[in-house]
Amino acid sequence: MGTSQVVTAGTRSKRIVGVDIAKTIGILLVIFVHFVFHTSEYPNTWYSHFAVAAYQYGVPLFFMANGALLLTRKLDLKKHYRRLLTIVIVTLVWKAIDLVVFAYTTEPIGVRNSILFMLGGSEFDGRPSGFVWFMNAFIGLHLIVPMLKTMFDAADGRRTLYITMGVIAFFSILGDTARTLLTIVGSWFHVGLVGALQYVDEYNMFGKYAYAILYFILGGLVLEKFQKARSESGKIVWPFRRVSLGASVAVLVVCQVLLFLTLWGERAASGYEYRFAYSYTQLAGVIGTVIVFCLCLMASPSQRASKFYKEVGSQTFGMYMTHIFLLMTINYLELRFFADDNFAALGGVGSLLVNFALILLAFFVALAISMVGSRIPVLKKLFFH
Repeated sequence: MGTSQVVTAGTRSKRIVGVDIAKTIGILLVIFVHFVFHTSEYPNTWYSHFAVAAYQYGVPLFFMANGALLLTRKLDLKKHYRRLLTIVIVTLVWKAIDLVVFAYTTEPIGVRNSILFMLGGSEFDGRPSGFVWFMNAFIGLHLIVPMLKTMFDAADGRRTLYITMGVIAFFSILGDTARTLLTIVGSWFHVGLVGALQYVDEYNMFGKYAYAILYFILGGLVLEKFQKARSESGKIVWPFRRVSLGASVAVLVVCQVLLFLTLWGERAASGYEYRFAYSYTQLAGVIGTVIVFCLCLMASPSQRASKFYKEVGSQTFGMYMTHIFLLMTINYLELRFFADDNFAALGGVGSLLVNFALILLAFFVALAISMVGSRIPVLKKLFFH
């Protein structure tokens, strides 16, 4: 989450404002869903959950942003792995900070679990550590960047790259979409249909974060197509001739509706919490994310807005690592000073607007903390500056 060779880190090299816009939207959506997860005051209305469905674009936008920048630029292996080592070290420091917070806010997790957490674990019951999974996937993805870059730049064409994408899509995107549909339909007829796919995973060699690779490659392909279209026309244009800009926006709306229906259907079928049933591996989510990323690349913001997006783009790592602590604080203050009837009295729309205001507050406070921290000697290394 930053920009340049590794999107996690802010740099002073030439930046692509559309990618920074994508990262700004991405970090806002990440804060949004984690806020909803850590509060009991989010309204239980259909339109509130319709908004939550949009969070599915958040993390995938970061994977696409990384792929867009890494795959379309020359890769310096020595610099890449030096940077990756820095990311690993900084992540370990943040995990250590998390353990200290756990010790003071919940029961200690013990030496054994602490070691497992530092080695790569990301989930502990009752503790807000789930966001660490992204860094684990992020590090794993960057370990294979040289391989992906080789396929992307292959002199004899991209057949190997496309085959790899197809296999990953089959096991992750298409497989999980099929599971979701079978789960929902099976619940209607009280038949366990999803069991028919349980053996497919026996042939999956890519693991549970395979979809990250797919988003990463898509980011590179999309940015390359935009850059080619711009070099030919001399301006930013929608490069997909078969699907117009208007039609793409219409498809995005359809995707958002499908994501909402997926949330609704999975909750009814499996009893999941209404707003968190869905993962990043549904076909509608992939299509929607690609369209959102394309729209970001199409944007031509003012100079002032561009400066803002670039600042946020360079601070997303720090914002990601600090936002959970802010949300825990907001949740504590909600429980300490507000009763449920205070929010209920606002009505569904009023309560939703208050929640949105708190989300924006967390966004800008996290941005301020990261900006300050990234400008303090030594400490700035924790914010990857």
